[in-house]
Amino acid sequence: VDTYLSDEVSSTTPSSNQSYSTALFKTASVKSSCDLLRNLLKNPDRPAFLLCGPNGNGKSLMINSIAAEFSGYQLVTINCSAQLNSFQVLQILKQNCLVVSGIRGKEYKPKQLRLILFMKNIDLCPNDAWGTSEVIELLLQIMNRNGFYSENLEWISISGLQICGTLMDISKQSLSTRFLSKCNIILTNYPTESD
Repeated sequence: VDTYLSDEVSSTTPSSNQSYSTALFKTASVKSSCDLLRNLLKNPDRPAFLLCGPNGNGKSLMINSIAAEFSGYQLVTINCSAQLNSFQVLQILKQNCLVVSGIRGKEYKPKQLRLILFMKNIDLCPNDAWGTSEVIELLLQIMNRNGFYSENLEWISISGLQICGTLMDISKQSLSTRFLSKCNIILTNYPTESD
């Protein structure tokens, strides 16, 4: 069995002096999912994708390990919750991009070759009374139009951005069908006995 050890996640537990690291055991199904992720991240069109599977099966670890294989890629993780709103997402984008003014107006450009916006547990984004999520609609606008409108209704374009996320169960989620239709969906599961 192949393993991947992440040095970035190494830490020391407060109760002991032992250190631990997070390991990704590359079983057949994990290798298959990693190959799909690698191909999506290599794609120059920067397609959006969602990794769907149960809690604790290594979805975030797979995305982190595959993104680390590419030089010039910056992975920014947003832990989604019921308190997340579009303003916070835009602030994170602004912090991780260069704001360039040109003939066509303002543009957010990644500080490196590509910025991967990783929405962890994207299914936790809150919906309003009409079943619409402000965060998901912002992401959909960025995917469709390569930009967004600022608070003062100025158009700001974004280049070099790839959106990805994780969710638990695609059948029990409340994500917009328009958003899901724009995303590549990779299904994962716990390792089987044969793995």
